[in-house]
Amino acid sequence: MVMAKGVLKKLFIYKIKSCDIYSNLAFEHWIWTNANFQEQKIVLFWRNLPAVVVGRHQNPWLECDVGNPKFQLARRQSGGGAVFHDMGNLNISVLSSQEDYCRKENLTLTCEALKKRWKLDLSINRKHDIVLNNNWKVSGSSSRLMRDRAYHHYTLLVNTDMDALQDSLMSKMADNVVSKGSATESVRSSVSNLNSVCDGIHYDELCNVIADYFQAKYSSADSKVITIDSLDENLFPGISKLIHEQKVTTVVSI
Repeated sequence: MVMAKGVLKKLFIYKIKSCDIYSNLAFEHWIWTNANFQEQKIVLFWRNLPAVVVGRHQNPWLECDVGNPKFQLARRQSGGGAVFHDMGNLNISVLSSQEDYCRKENLTLTCEALKKRWKLDLSINRKHDIVLNNNWKVSGSSSRLMRDRAYHHYTLLVNTDMDALQDSLMSKMADNVVSKGSATESVRSSVSNLNSVCDGIHYDELCNVIADYFQAKYSSADSKVITIDSLDENLFPGISKLIHEQKVTTVVSI
């Protein structure tokens, strides 16, 4: 069924308990390939144990300390620059039809939610970063569009280990890379945590506050918030293969 533009679709919000970067990227891809976005919009909330995630077209040797045992290295399927994830960083994915794809709307809803609850000074710049106090980047975005579907995912630095972030995104081999080819290189920015100005922001409440704003925007009787306790093969057929491929793809790409 093809729905006319402006017709309210079902909204599903998934809070993923997994903290494994390969599993979470695989689940995002599973949703991307299996959901019917002509009838629904899906929002994912997730976070990871320490990891560096490079963009689809990046050379990890130029972007991070490859081989550092303190973090996992993964490659996402969207473009853009390398990012550091840890348990102090909220990741939000908004998956929809191309018709409903709108980065600025997603970021605006997020900023409005945080401003109302915690009185934060947040703005959105021309690169679709969320900026704190007109100076510090606290969120970066990336997207993928294909045929009838699209997704926009973005980070939100809440209480990330800034020393680990700086160390992880420092390549020790960049000067030894003979040819950089067409690899996309990251643009470095001055970053900060939301907790640098408001130490009362916690992960679960943050997810709930943002979820409430998305539900209010796309409210319908079919709106649901679902906690994903485990990525069960019986519930998500093929997810094990996707997790394996996510790990192999990262290794092969390096």
